[in-house]
Amino acid sequence: YSSIAILSAIFLIVFVIPMAAERHIGISIAAEGVALFLLIAGVISVTCGLFVRSVAMISIAAAVTVRLMRVFIHHEYLNVIEILLAILLLSVFAFLMVRQFLTKESPIRDRLVGAVAIYLLIGIIFARIYQLLFIVNPAAFHIIHFEGFPTLVYYSFVTLVAIGYGDIFPISLVARNLAMLEG
Repeated sequence: YSSIAILSAIFLIVFVIPMAAERHIGISIAAEGVALFLLIAGVISVTCGLFVRSVAMISIAAAVTVRLMRVFIHHEYLNVIEILLAILLLSVFAFLMVRQFLTKESPIRDRLVGAVAIYLLIGIIFARIYQLLFIVNPAAFHIIHFEGFPTLVYYSFVTLVAIGYGDIFPISLVARNLAMLEG
């Protein structure tokens, strides 16, 4: 059940929370709470060493702390710290998913769920990297209609499936190299 918990949390993080944040803050906070609970449950249930579990739990605690600080303190550096923590946390989860569910000993259902979860994690990790790049250099991308982080999630997944619609494209060398790496 840990694979389903982690996949559910990732689904909330990728699809529900960004859209809910645009509509209603209460729904966003509730979805973030459910996602946090599912991530913690997933980390606890995944077989891993004490070091990896500790890094995951410390990353979760730090991310929640910075998120709460951002409610009261509006500084750009907190946004950057939150993004960096999210990249670390999502990378740890991707590592855990690979170790736990993509082994020959895992049942096929767990391997399929793990593969989907890792695919979603890769997309959201790159969206966070693009968000960080956008903060550092807003001219790194040509974006016709920017609606915040959901726009970068959209761009990441369009890049990941190598379709590309032309409404967003990388301009800076760093952005182009990241897009090549993801695609």
